[in-house]
Amino acid sequence: MIKQSEASTQELENGKKGRVLKGVVTSSCRQKTITVQVQQFKRHCKYGRFIRTRTRYHAHDEGNVCAVGDEVVIIESKPYSRLKRWRLRQVVAKNQQEQ
Repeated sequence: MIKQSEASTQELENGKKGRVLKGVVTSSCRQKTITVQVQQFKRHCKYGRFIRTRTRYHAHDEGNVCAVGDEVVIIESKPYSRLKRWRLRQVVAKNQQEQ
């Protein structure tokens, strides 16, 4: 259901570095805002087992192009509101069930 995240550094438009994450849209009911769930695998420091963690980020979607279930790439950006610190970079795959 949810793909593994890809965290890396990329150049932003203003020349600063920022994180890039890949996740699945879980909510798009607000105007110009999407909620993206990012799944990461972290190794437990004591037991060595890999643990699956999920984090939800609020991202800015200027054109309201995303729907629930879409796989997207988000990038760190300036604060748009109290919760939104990410913006939509691209839609990787559309949800096939919604169409």
